[in-house]
Amino acid sequence: MVMCLFLSLACLFDYSLRKIPNFLVILMAAAGIGRFVIRGDYSALFTCAPAGLITLMIAFPIYRLGMIGAGDLKTVALCSLFLGRSMYLRFIIFTLFIAAIFSIAKLLIKHNSIERMKYFWEYLEDVIRNRAFGLYMNNKETDRDATICLMGPVLISAVAVLCGL
Repeated sequence: MVMCLFLSLACLFDYSLRKIPNFLVILMAAAGIGRFVIRGDYSALFTCAPAGLITLMIAFPIYRLGMIGAGDLKTVALCSLFLGRSMYLRFIIFTLFIAAIFSIAKLLIKHNSIERMKYFWEYLEDVIRNRAFGLYMNNKETDRDATICLMGPVLISAVAVLCGL
């Protein structure tokens, strides 16, 4: 329940400001760690936390390319403290699946799938030509029109996993 409260707040910030504030991430981390400390279950903390750290390490390059926000990344990783290892993997898979559905829906609603694919191929050509990765998107106005807020799929996924899906 506590995790869903934090994810709901993160969702509100993400959809309204396109940013998840660090104070919310810090509170979520404190609540997640606090659960283990209050129960005195430190071994469980050390089995759950590595899943979040692995998520951070795998997704960090995606963040550096500007394809995911830092707040999104930290919030998703912190969910490992609330879900545990077995549910966390299911949560990540559901989140990616739901985010893909949101992305496809946005492409269909905006009627810009060809434009987005052109941009992606131009980006890849630029990477090959320069032999270096750059930011995927540089224009904040274009970003808002071409991206989705990840916290919506994260919240839906968390609820689904907690309900046993």
